[in-house]
Amino acid sequence: MSKPYRGPLRVLIALAMAAGTVGAVAPGAAAADCAGVRTVTSSAWNVRVCGMPDIDQLRPGLVQGGQNYCGPTTVANALYYLDLRGHPFMLPGVVDPMKNDPGNYAKVTNQIKRISNEIDHDPEEGIGVQGITKGLNRMIRDTGHLGMTARYESLVLHPFAGHRVASLLARPKAQSHVMIGAVLRMKAGKVLGRHAVTIVGAQGTLGGTSRITLNDPYTLGFVGTGKQSPEMSLSYDLGQFVVNRGTLIKGYDGYNKEQIYLQGVVVID
Repeated sequence: MSKPYRGPLRVLIALAMAAGTVGAVAPGAAAADCAGVRTVTSSAWNVRVCGMPDIDQLRPGLVQGGQNYCGPTTVANALYYLDLRGHPFMLPGVVDPMKNDPGNYAKVTNQIKRISNEIDHDPEEGIGVQGITKGLNRMIRDTGHLGMTARYESLVLHPFAGHRVASLLARPKAQSHVMIGAVLRMKAGKVLGRHAVTIVGAQGTLGGTSRITLNDPYTLGFVGTGKQSPEMSLSYDLGQFVVNRGTLIKGYDGYNKEQIYLQGVVVID
């Protein structure tokens, strides 16, 4: 049986792009009730961002059912979050991105389409992390929030990715709590593609276990239903660091037994 395709985030950092397929991500530990906390020291860190949307990319009305819309969908998460936290007009109209009302669902789909156009996303090929960053900066500038800037931070040379992610998420301004993660998908030493997720947490200790918590826009169980799936933040242990590849996200491998590495993050300062 063929596996559905995870929309690639074509991060052009160190390795060439290759086509591939992947199944739904194997479940990690889902957070039942979010409790926001931001504690980071040199030896321990525990950061959790609450209230971040977890919008589905696979939905009717998008090209190829949204298979390559991970980039615009993670941008939608970020803009909805900022719009409600002191940075209005990021997106026009009043809408709850997680509500299952049909009219509301259609509005969110239209917002994803609009974002796709705004950031020059290719509905059939996806978008690179540089494109996401440039597109976010254009949208921020066009809404008049001139003091905000999106930037990409590579983690392919950073052996302590968990602590770095926590430090970025824990900064005091609301825009600092927004983080789009760029992950690399590999199998048997071959690059299958890239994917964008929304990172909402990081936990760990120096010399101990390090974990990240993320919202994945690729929600297989709700494909074609016309309904938004519930928020499902999943936590995964971080594993081996490989120079120019990133840090392995253990257990986040889909049914295709892939190796998925955290390569970098888009943050808003």
